[in-house]
Amino acid sequence: MTHYIDIKMVPPVEVNVPVVLNKVFSRFHKTLIQEECPELAISFPAEKKQKGSPLGDILRIHGNEKELKFFMKTNWLGGMKDYVKFGMVKSVPSNAEHVVVRRVQVKSSAERIRRRQIKRHGLTEEEAREKIPDSLEKRIKEPYIDVKSGSTGNSFRLFIRQEKVSEPRLGGFNKYGLSKGGTVPFF
Repeated sequence: MTHYIDIKMVPPVEVNVPVVLNKVFSRFHKTLIQEECPELAISFPAEKKQKGSPLGDILRIHGNEKELKFFMKTNWLGGMKDYVKFGMVKSVPSNAEHVVVRRVQVKSSAERIRRRQIKRHGLTEEEAREKIPDSLEKRIKEPYIDVKSGSTGNSFRLFIRQEKVSEPRLGGFNKYGLSKGGTVPFF
């Protein structure tokens, strides 16, 4: 990933940063699916630096120069252009560190376990709720984006973790711009 562009959220007073970030991110994801865009990745350089917005107010998009310029010409922001600022595609600084930006999923949703118990063991909903209380559910403390899946249309919370690593790694990125093993520059 040799280049990047920063998309800074600048919401009006009555709207908070996470609301704008959710919408911008959903548009990013949808465009990656619709446009058959090449591999692009994301990071959040202002994570935990802005009060009230755990992921911060900047969505950084990584890729090579040609891919990023093509992506920005797709008008992917649409009506969200009034709520963001962005400049030109820039080269990554040579002193950049590296991070893996990945999705974090909880495998123990109490509701999911209850549905499985009902299906496999013939329990009633009440029996399953008694056997598997909500208190058994693991909670994730990672920051998240509320996103609507471009493929299924379902809304869900996409929990994200950025982990610094000592060396860059090759690896793919999914249609959310999240790592399947690869790193992105972080500065």
